[in-house]
Amino acid sequence: MLLSRHNNLRRLKMDFSEYFEYFMEELRSNAIENESSKADEFLNSSLDRIVDYGDLEDYDILDYNEDERTSKPINAYHFNPIFRQLTVVVNLFQDISAGDLSNLTNSDLKPAFNRAQKFILSSLKRSPSDVDPYKKGAYFFIQQLKESWPTTKELKIIFITNKPLSKRYDHKDQGKIDGVNVSVGIWDLRRFQEVENSGTEREEIEIDLSNTPLPALVASKSDQITSYLVVMPAQELADIYEKYKSRVLEQNVRSFLQNRSNVNKGIRVTLKEAPERFFAYNNGITATAQSAEFDNNGSIIKLKNLQIVNGGQTTAQIFNGKKLGDDLSNVSVQMKLNLIEDTNLIDEIVPNIAKFANSQNPVSQADLFSNSPFHIRIEKFSRETIPPVMIGKAFSERWFYERSRGQYLNEQSELTAAGRKEFQRLNPKNKMITKTDLAIILNSWEQKPYEVSKGAQANFKTFAKSIGDMDKFGDQYNKRYFSDCVAKTIVFREFRKEVPRQEWYSGFPANIVTYSIAWLAHCMQVSEVKLNIDRIWKYQNSDPALIQMLLSIGEDVNSHLLSYAGNPTTYAKNIQCWKDILEQFEILTHTDDGNIFISEEQASAIENEAEEEQGALDEINNEIVLFSIHPDCWNEIKNFIGNKMSPSKYADIEKLRQGQMISDFKVKPLAKFVREYQKAGGRIFHRDDLFPYTVT
Repeated sequence: MLLSRHNNLRRLKMDFSEYFEYFMEELRSNAIENESSKADEFLNSSLDRIVDYGDLEDYDILDYNEDERTSKPINAYHFNPIFRQLTVVVNLFQDISAGDLSNLTNSDLKPAFNRAQKFILSSLKRSPSDVDPYKKGAYFFIQQLKESWPTTKELKIIFITNKPLSKRYDHKDQGKIDGVNVSVGIWDLRRFQEVENSGTEREEIEIDLSNTPLPALVASKSDQITSYLVVMPAQELADIYEKYKSRVLEQNVRSFLQNRSNVNKGIRVTLKEAPERFFAYNNGITATAQSAEFDNNGSIIKLKNLQIVNGGQTTAQIFNGKKLGDDLSNVSVQMKLNLIEDTNLIDEIVPNIAKFANSQNPVSQADLFSNSPFHIRIEKFSRETIPPVMIGKAFSERWFYERSRGQYLNEQSELTAAGRKEFQRLNPKNKMITKTDLAIILNSWEQKPYEVSKGAQANFKTFAKSIGDMDKFGDQYNKRYFSDCVAKTIVFREFRKEVPRQEWYSGFPANIVTYSIAWLAHCMQVSEVKLNIDRIWKYQNSDPALIQMLLSIGEDVNSHLLSYAGNPTTYAKNIQCWKDILEQFEILTHTDDGNIFISEEQASAIENEAEEEQGALDEINNEIVLFSIHPDCWNEIKNFIGNKMSPSKYADIEKLRQGQMISDFKVKPLAKFVREYQKAGGRIFHRDDLFPYTVT
């Protein structure tokens, strides 16, 4: 487990003009690296961030045929059958300098809104093949649009722009299109900057409860957290969920409305047949908020940044009941509300709240959070490991692991302009790996392309569950493992860049890439070989023959996806797609060539050696950590462990309290006690000027 280490989050000191210039330079650099346009880079990065922030569950980018590429009324879309909502994204990127920057106004938005509306209306009247005879993205968008439109309740148009939105913009009612309600969302660059600067990986939420104040009883109070028992009307909870959707579900524990588990079925039956017993039968929800406002009776009338960390299934099923017409007027939900005003403590406290909360669908033990031991260890390796210098480069470029959104920018927050330039030279943005990037890449190599195809957040949740317990498997997450992650990232990204350039390419790059890599990994497994990680790490690129091999597989994957009668992206999310490929594709035999592949036996020997080395380093680190713990904190640990601690262990602790070192073989048992104390929610305090990074 991690020994608590909380650096105060540094806020970026860039004003908007500086941020704009930095952002545009980043787009330029990425466009050159990926041989794409700044507009495409802006679209991709914006979509990923909007998904992270919870304003969009997933997305498909529209690839038009060549004749329509000059006019793109819609750039991406997502159908949400739960909320019966179609979300379309319109890219309003403009390649301008800071000196020419102006506000985005109604006059800029109105034509774009009209184009999107006209395209949707015309698409409803046309055959998909009329719009896109080559069966690219627009073909399947129109096909799905025509199928889902009769049940669609809302059309949401999200505009993304690199300009700041004018304060005079009027968010007025947009009316209806063909009987469907229309709403508009705008993500301007200033909004992106504000969320990144917040350090919370989510946009602020303000909930007004003045019409239905929530009775609240103080359960416990401390300097860090105040807990309340709250009675939440089910109708109010459903309304909150309908308005904010997954934004009110703690980012990495988002749940969705599916009656698949017995728990969900039980919730539905109680809501429908015995609503007055719901409060008695249901465990309720556990939530956090940054602040609350109370009326004179002590009831809550406003909540800031509400996040449901347990009880997502309950929340979703209550909304489902509302949608199906259930009477929620007599239904109440118990809510354990925890106010955490200090945002720097959120990542420390929320995982423990989620881990220990008694909910119907408990959250995995902290592996879902960016401050879990796994992510911190990978971050540590990324900061310490200096890769070999690439051929043609004058210096080494590091791989920056961003375990929480905004770290890359925050690390530059207090640097001068020259310092920022040097930081970016040593840590180029195109070598940044986010935790969701890593999950996509590793799950592809782990032969889970159907999970990757479900979207970044859903895939991350699956990846998180696969991470081994650090207590038992910590040695396997070593520098060699980090090199392995980087090598697989290099291959993944080089292949991804080449896919759209192929003559056979007709869209769906994410699905093609993940399924191709998964198939290669399967063939390697059958052939009993592994990637030659050392070769990729040494040269910081992949062998051209390997990329050609993947492109050949990619052509077959592309044909397979297009052979499906329905939408290929929907098919790709189903495990049946992978089963069909396993059954229909011919195994590619690979051998240990000493270049691209090495034998499993050789790879295992290298990995075992790395694990032994990491184990020895961890033992040294544990000894330093134990020595650094404050004497008073050791007393708290002793009281917590109680009778489980032998007299000899007490004696060892006394030595540590007095600043003495103990024998090597005595370190591991005491480190285990420290982890148990932390898992129960205990905080570790250190001696002055001693602040170790982690305890394993």
